[in-house]
Amino acid sequence: MQNTFVIPVLREGYIDRCIETLYAQTPTNFYVIVVDQTQDGLPIERWRRAYRNLMLLRTPVTRRHASGNLGFAKAVNLASLLVETPYLTICNDDIEFINPGWWPGVMRSFQRAAFDGRPAIVVNPISVKIPYWAICRQPGDDHFVLPYRETYSDADWQFLVTQRHFVSERLTIVPESDAPGVEMFCSVVDMAAFRQVGPLNEQFYPGGGEDYEYARRAGAFGYACLSTTRSWVFHHWGVTRDWVAGAAGHDGMVDDELRWNDAASLWADYAGPGSPVPKATIRDL
Repeated sequence: MQNTFVIPVLREGYIDRCIETLYAQTPTNFYVIVVDQTQDGLPIERWRRAYRNLMLLRTPVTRRHASGNLGFAKAVNLASLLVETPYLTICNDDIEFINPGWWPGVMRSFQRAAFDGRPAIVVNPISVKIPYWAICRQPGDDHFVLPYRETYSDADWQFLVTQRHFVSERLTIVPESDAPGVEMFCSVVDMAAFRQVGPLNEQFYPGGGEDYEYARRAGAFGYACLSTTRSWVFHHWGVTRDWVAGAAGHDGMVDDELRWNDAASLWADYAGPGSPVPKATIRDL
């Protein structure tokens, strides 16, 4: 086995489709660990009948985490303790895998020459959907390189990986390229390097910012976190955040006193190799 997917989940709605497409579009070289933080529990027995090599971890309700929501970083770190494969894929539950070429594309980026002299620790596919906030547009004005489809053809895949895609005056997606920086929605991680750099920073709660901090910390260790146009997935973007923030009846899904996202206070402590690096640790539940 080469890879272990870790998928934190707060609510049903997308995880079935994520798992369905994951198994359909990924070489049979992986395990899956779903971290179940939902209020009522996920349908593990149904998945057991349909899929092999799938484990479900049910998070505890504790004094510190009365909601059962450990936060994205802690949920990933908890599951990562079980990973024995060379690679870990940190995956959001609203990802859809669209072609078997996604995994070989990521591997090509790991195997190519180092980026700016630094080997890759994380390689992230690009999403067919680009959210409005990433391209300085108004809410709802997302960009789609191709329209959403339940099934993408091989011709669609060739279009994605071989053509230039104009998004805005400031962004054109170029084939066979890597760029520094990741959003951890489908991040393939070299586990040997991950153990050296350390886990995600669990101060970030309930989620958001830990990916930027990790990229800076990995850089201080001499590694690069890359996004690649050799590999594509479909990311629905923000559905869990919007669900928790906007839907009635979901109170208690976040432990509000733990909310934190002050990345600047950490980044100020290190600017590159040789400068002090904050140590991230797996905190007590």
